[in-house]
Amino acid sequence: MVVLFPGQGVQKVGMGRDFYETSKAARDIFKRAEKAADFPILKLIFEGPEEELTKTSYTQPCVYTVSCAIYEALKEKHPNISFSFGAGHSLGEYNALYAAGAFSFEDGLYLVSQRGRLMEEACPHGIGGMAAVIGLDREVVEEVCSELSEGDKVISPANYNSKNQIVVSGHIELVKKAVEEFKKRGAKKVVELEVGGPFHSRYMAPA
Repeated sequence: MVVLFPGQGVQKVGMGRDFYETSKAARDIFKRAEKAADFPILKLIFEGPEEELTKTSYTQPCVYTVSCAIYEALKEKHPNISFSFGAGHSLGEYNALYAAGAFSFEDGLYLVSQRGRLMEEACPHGIGGMAAVIGLDREVVEEVCSELSEGDKVISPANYNSKNQIVVSGHIELVKKAVEEFKKRGAKKVVELEVGGPFHSRYMAPA
């Protein structure tokens, strides 16, 4: 059995509230987060506003906290459950490491908080973005990115999630242009992701 944790982009105001209200183990994680974080983390998770929750420096510790809380709630409900492997998508790797016992919840929260801060400093909120391209060959995706990139404004494939889904990342202007171009070239679906920056692209090099 494998435990798999999500990455940035899954955040939404109110996430995890049902676990907070029904699970003591989850509630304990939320309380530890409130004590350790250097901002009002529970208020942001449960009440927003969404534009603040989407900022990378806040999103990462918030998603990490909710994922840890859900994991602990799962263990509380099924005490005999065990996992052979843990994995995570980008930010979720830190949750997988927590689940594996590599570090404490508080140490993980500190790490993802620093990670989020450094990534936001590398490319301030609003300059970059990402989009998931579904049903288009990688050669076409790479060609579009190459054609649109020029000078300091670039876009590139960031995550080859599967044969049928590739995520691109780059300057927000180019992401929006690419979305339309991918559709013209036959993509089944293109979805702009709710993220605070161009992750897994060269814009993250300073971080």
